[in-house]
Amino acid sequence: MTRLAPTNPITPEYIEVARVADLPPGATLFVSAASRAVMLANVNGEFYAVDGICSHKRLPLQGARLDGCHLICPWHFTEFDVRTGEQVKWAYGGPLATFRVKREGDALFVKA
Repeated sequence: MTRLAPTNPITPEYIEVARVADLPPGATLFVSAASRAVMLANVNGEFYAVDGICSHKRLPLQGARLDGCHLICPWHFTEFDVRTGEQVKWAYGGPLATFRVKREGDALFVKA
């Protein structure tokens, strides 16, 4: 499921992208924040956000799965640490950009 961020950010820097219920522990969610593809991940109740486009072949990470804190690209199985964006397996293309995530109540915001 792709969710488009509403136009009313919590601050000029943070944009609401999802609800906590959309992202249970161990799940990922492909969203748009300020016209940018972003992958959200829930690692044991901690929320992380990385660039939603794989740095290897520039393909969307929609459908990527999470194994612990490793995001696995659905195209070529490159693995990224969602906490840092660093590649941890098959280092083709470099790290992913990371974004700050803020939780307020049941809403998740990404700093765009």
